[in-house]
Amino acid sequence: MAKQVGYLTVEQEKICELDLAGKSYQEIIKAVYGVEKDDPHYRKYSSRIQRLKESPKFAKRRETLLNEIHRKGYGKALNKMISMVDDPNPWVSLQASNNVLNYAGKIVLPQEQNTVTVKIEGMPTLGAPDPDALPEAQELVTESNIIEAVESSVT
Repeated sequence: MAKQVGYLTVEQEKICELDLAGKSYQEIIKAVYGVEKDDPHYRKYSSRIQRLKESPKFAKRRETLLNEIHRKGYGKALNKMISMVDDPNPWVSLQASNNVLNYAGKIVLPQEQNTVTVKIEGMPTLGAPDPDALPEAQELVTESNIIEAVESSVT
């Protein structure tokens, strides 16, 4: 099979798809190479798959396939959730409504509407305290002692 730079061969593509489908090495080797575990070439094919799975182009292709799967699944799941909003069971309807608002709301509503700003006013400016302001506080700072922690053993 001819290799193109940056692309997987047909064999490698099939291995990637079977790997994403959750197939074991044994199942992948049987599907791609037609070899059972007791075949003398099994170990060679197993090593070939292991090296392929460690390659960056395999990881990139796997990520692309995962994104495609997620996009398809997301649309189906969202449509299913929306259809369940009208379910006669009130619990199912409430859960579906809540999920639609939580997940689809992030897409529909602009981010500014989802942001909460807290403004605190009237606080003193940060920095060292004025020594003339509270003389009692200065005495506490200068007279403080360090207390050492003592370990106690529990028997």
